[in-house]
Amino acid sequence: MKFYKSNVITLILIQLICNKSVLSYYNFTEIYKKLFNIKGPTTSTIVNAVWNGYSVLINEACKNDIELYIEGVHKQEEWALRMLDSSSHLQSGFLEGNIQNIGDFDQCLKINTNYNNRNIKGRLCRVTFEPPNDLEETYKYYHTRQMILGVCLPTNCEEIDVLMITDQELIFDSYTRNKHVYCIDSEHTKLKLNLTHKLIILFFIILMTFLIIGTVYDISTNELNKKKGTIFQILLSFSARNNLKCLLEKDNNPKSIKSLHGLRFISALIVLAVHRVQRDSQPLTNLFILDEEIRKWKNLILINGYIFVDVFFFIGGLLVSYSLINKYKKSNRIKLNDCLQLYLRRYIRITPPVVLMIMLTLLTNIFCLGYFCDKLEGRRHNCERYWYATLLYVHNFIDPHSMCVPQAWYLSADMQMFMFSPILLYIAAKRPKGIFHVLFSLIVMNTLTTFILSHKYKIAASNAGPFGVMTEKSIITYTPFYTRAGPWIIGFGLGLILQQHNKQQIKMKKVLVVNGWITAIICCSVSFFGMYPFVQYDHEYNSIIEPLYESLHRNLWAIGIGWIVFACQTGHGGMLNSFLSYETFHYLGKLSYCLYLTHPFIQQLQFGYVDTPRKFTNVSQISLTLGDLFYSIIFSLLAHIAVEAPAINIQKIIENKKGPETDKEIQLK
Repeated sequence: MKFYKSNVITLILIQLICNKSVLSYYNFTEIYKKLFNIKGPTTSTIVNAVWNGYSVLINEACKNDIELYIEGVHKQEEWALRMLDSSSHLQSGFLEGNIQNIGDFDQCLKINTNYNNRNIKGRLCRVTFEPPNDLEETYKYYHTRQMILGVCLPTNCEEIDVLMITDQELIFDSYTRNKHVYCIDSEHTKLKLNLTHKLIILFFIILMTFLIIGTVYDISTNELNKKKGTIFQILLSFSARNNLKCLLEKDNNPKSIKSLHGLRFISALIVLAVHRVQRDSQPLTNLFILDEEIRKWKNLILINGYIFVDVFFFIGGLLVSYSLINKYKKSNRIKLNDCLQLYLRRYIRITPPVVLMIMLTLLTNIFCLGYFCDKLEGRRHNCERYWYATLLYVHNFIDPHSMCVPQAWYLSADMQMFMFSPILLYIAAKRPKGIFHVLFSLIVMNTLTTFILSHKYKIAASNAGPFGVMTEKSIITYTPFYTRAGPWIIGFGLGLILQQHNKQQIKMKKVLVVNGWITAIICCSVSFFGMYPFVQYDHEYNSIIEPLYESLHRNLWAIGIGWIVFACQTGHGGMLNSFLSYETFHYLGKLSYCLYLTHPFIQQLQFGYVDTPRKFTNVSQISLTLGDLFYSIIFSLLAHIAVEAPAINIQKIIENKKGPETDKEIQLK
C-alpha cells in the first residue's frame, strides 16, 4: 500500500514538472496512471486487461484458449510463460516517449503446442491507439503520438476479439476514439505465390539469364571478333562488365557541367537522411525528446531537408535547355513528330527503374515477413490498383493518397513540366530575349498560385508533422507540378545563359562576384532557416506569412543554387567548384537516379523487421544513415547495371546511335 501511494505521489510530481508543451496535450501522465492501475496477476498491463475482460467475447474458441492460457501460466507451463513473456510490459521511460512496445514477435510465433487436447499456436497482435484527430494541433509534432501495445494470444483469437476487450478494459479518454488492431501469426510468414509473383520472378530469371550470357559473351570475345548485328549488340547491352566500364568512364566532355554531379548526389543523400527519420517505423524510447531535438537549429536539416528535392527540379530544367536549345535553333517550327520522339525518348530513359520498383513492391509479401511489413503490404495493394498511374506519371493527381511508388511523385511532376519544354525551347530559339519575359511571367504565376492555395487551405509552412498528417499539404502544394515549377523554370533560364556562354571564363568585377555570393547565401539561408519559427511549439499560424514563405522559399533556394552552378561553370567557384566537380561525384552522380528511387524501398525493408525500440541520438542517426547509404548504393549499382544501363544501350541501338553514353544523356532525367 505504501508502495502504491509513493508511486502515485511520484506520478503527480512528474506531471507538475514535465514540459507542458510536450505532455499536456496528450496527457501521457494520466495514461501512465491508468496503465499502472490496471490490476492483474501479471506484470503485463495488456495481458491483465485481456484476462480481466475476455468474458465479453462471443468467440467461444478464443475464450476457451484464453482460459487454457491462464491455467498454463498458473501451472507455469513453458508455452504459457513464453506467451506471457512475448507480450509488452509497462516499460521505463514511458513519460519520455517510450510508448510503443510491440512485444517479442519471433518468440510469440514460435509457440506451437498441444495442451489439454487442443493445439495452441501464438499470434502477436499490435494494438495501436491513435492520437486525437486534431489536424491543427497534430501539425506541431514531428512524429505521430501512436501508443502501441503488443499482446501474444492463441491463434483462435481474432482482431475483433482483441478490439472488443481493449474497448472495455483500455480506456484512455481521447485515445479510445481511434484504435485499431493488427494480428500476425506463422501463417502470414509462409511463402504464398500468386500468378503476379510467378510472372515477376520469371521476368527476373530471364533478365538474369541475359546478364550472364551478355557478360560471358563480352568477356570471352575480343573486340575484333564481336559481331556487329543488332541481336549481338542487344546482347552486349546486358554485359555487366561493359555497363560497369561505362559507369566508371571519366567525364572528359569540355561542355559538361561538372558541378551538377556533386549537387545531385549530395541532394539525394540528404533526402535519404530525411526519409530515415521521418519514415522510420521503429519505436523510439525517447520520442518526446526527438520532438524537442528536431526543432533546434542544428537539426533543421531533418525537417527542411526536402528542399533539396528542388535541386533535382532545378537540374532537370537546366539540362533540358542546355542540351536541346541548339537543336531548336536549327528548326523553323515545332514538329509534332519531333515532340513525340522527345517525349518517348525521355519516357524510355526514366521508366525501366520505375518498373523495377513496381515489381519489387509487388513482391514485398514474399521477402518482407517482419512485424511492421504490413506497411509495405499497403503499398503493394496500391501498386495492384494504380500501377498504370505511376507508369503514366500522373500519380500526383490520381488518388495521391495511395501512391504505388511514393518517391516517384517527383518524376510525375518533372515529366509534366517536361511536356511544356518544346514550346519553351522554340520560343527561346526564336526570341532569345523574349523567353526570359515568358519565364519571369511563369515564375510569378507559380508564386501566386502557391500563395493562393496555401492561404485558402491554411497550409502550414512547417514540415514538422507526422507523415500521414502531411498528406493534405502534399496533395495541395507539395506534389502538383504547378506549385513546384519555380526551380525548374529558373534552371531552364540558367541553362540558356550557360549554353550562350558555352563555358567561357566570364570576366566580372570582384564586387559583382562578391555580391553574387552574398545574394546566394542570403537566398539559401532564408529559404532553409526560414522554417525555424514555424516549427516551434508556441508558433501560431499566420495566414499571410506562412503562405508567403510556402510560395517563395523554393524559388529563393533555386536562385541560390543557380548562382553556385553559374559561378562554378564560369570560373568563379573556387574550392566549392573543385569539391562539387570531384571525380568520385561523377560516378556517384550517375547512380543518383537509381539511388533516389531505391533507397525508400531499402529503408522500408529494414523498418519491416524491427521489433525493439531504440534511442534517438544524432550519433546513432548518422550511423543508420550511413548504413542506408551503403546498402542503397549497392542496390542502385545493381539496378543501374541490370536495368537502367541496358535500357539506355538498347535505346541507342534502336536510334542507330554510336559511342558511349554521353554526360548529357546521363544527366537528362
